[in-house]
Amino acid sequence: MKRKSKLVYISALSCLLLLSSINISNAQPPTWVGVSAGDSFTWKITVYAEPFLNLFEDLNLTGDLPPDYTDYFVGSESINLKVNVKSVSDELDYGGIKYANISCTLSLVFPGTTTIEDILQFSHIIVKFQDNYTGAFQDLVMGGGVFFEMAGIFLPTNMNWTKLVDEINLLKSMVPEIPATITVTALANGINVNYPGGYLDFMGIFNGTLDEVDVTVKYNANGVLSSVVVKYGGATLATVGSPEAEIFGYELSIMIVITTGAVIGLIYYVRRKKRIS
Repeated sequence: MKRKSKLVYISALSCLLLLSSINISNAQPPTWVGVSAGDSFTWKITVYAEPFLNLFEDLNLTGDLPPDYTDYFVGSESINLKVNVKSVSDELDYGGIKYANISCTLSLVFPGTTTIEDILQFSHIIVKFQDNYTGAFQDLVMGGGVFFEMAGIFLPTNMNWTKLVDEINLLKSMVPEIPATITVTALANGINVNYPGGYLDFMGIFNGTLDEVDVTVKYNANGVLSSVVVKYGGATLATVGSPEAEIFGYELSIMIVITTGAVIGLIYYVRRKKRIS
């Protein structure tokens, strides 16, 4: 089997392992939910080779890649993800925490005209914004047994970014593993996270001396993900946004597939190594 075909299969299996199906009955969406049954959204994901490789090298992650890995990382690659909203639940309540279940299907749009429709179904949880939002979200997931996927593509329309960032900064100060130099800033319609660079050791899984990392995430008035821009060393590493008329590179992004497989494989390897030791 060709290497590229193997990578595509690995990516598909990873999605199936990470995402599960949850059915939700049709209902009237709560006022703080900005999506409805029948809505369809498409995002273009683009990964740029040079800064991607720079980050991998700085994190000392290239040792497990094949010797000729640079041959597969040239220019940029893109793919479209299409999400169809099938149903939205009524306002649900768990201990005073208001939330809604959004039932969706995911389709992949490949270069040219190839589309794999409804490759999987997944549930997305939207939690109404309230004080101690991060705590409420954790209580809902942990105590309420609510599982969700594709988190972050939909948010409540009443999101208060300033309060959210205040909570994140408080949590950040309580976790010593998070570098103090990371700054989190509220935007009018989203959030910015910046790490100016330096030596980073994340629980022994990723470590290395990094350049500046900058991530900006924005949403529209309906709480739908509008754009994501990830920069490394001042260069754009990855973007997520609305597709243009003609948007594709030549083929499915090998970089996205390798990233997914590498992260899953690396975590599995570290956990297995710790069990053996």
